[in-house]
Amino acid sequence: MKDTALYEEILGLKKPWHVTKVDLSLESQEVVIHVEAEETTWGCPTCSQRMHVHAWTTRRWRHLDTCQLRTVIEAKVPRVKCPEHGTLMVTVPWAEPYGRFTAMFERVAIMLMQHCSTSAAAKHLHLSWEEADYIKERAVKRGLERRIPIPARAVCIDEKSVGKGHDYVTIVTRVPHEGAPFVDFIADGREQSALDAYWKLESTGPLERIGCASMDMWRPFINSASAA
Repeated sequence: MKDTALYEEILGLKKPWHVTKVDLSLESQEVVIHVEAEETTWGCPTCSQRMHVHAWTTRRWRHLDTCQLRTVIEAKVPRVKCPEHGTLMVTVPWAEPYGRFTAMFERVAIMLMQHCSTSAAAKHLHLSWEEADYIKERAVKRGLERRIPIPARAVCIDEKSVGKGHDYVTIVTRVPHEGAPFVDFIADGREQSALDAYWKLESTGPLERIGCASMDMWRPFINSASAA
């Protein structure tokens, strides 16, 4: 099997995407997988309307290592000019929109960060702390966008000191009728406005369906829950 066919199988690429060549540099300890597409018409990533390619943009994504070698996908990605949504880059099958890492790489990074600190995960994956935190923030954003209201038997509200000094965050834990409790909301500070933001979230759901709220006798929290 040729190296190009091997990587097409590994990446699960289908037409119109294909691997054109694979570069190996032992000096830089890196494998670069070059990917191109054959299609001349693409769908707008927002409305799916088909149109001709307006331009091509070369982009790079960090992928999981090949053996011990850092692996990168480099691709010429079509850009379409939609009359309604403007010029946009089409979606590639190996990464989330606007991402700098492949979906496989982000999945492994998140699994690792669920069991260790961001710094430890970054060291293991040969990332900077900022890159690891970027992956974590994207995962949290995706999770929040998918979140749906879950009827709660109760919510537990508390503040937690973070770092040095008197810096606090407000934490709301949701106790559903079925299943284990889970952290549903975190906000900077422990003022009334921090908790007020939770009651206004669409994902919080109808407040009358929350059986009770448990908290310490911190006046801003009491005021917020009473006003809600």
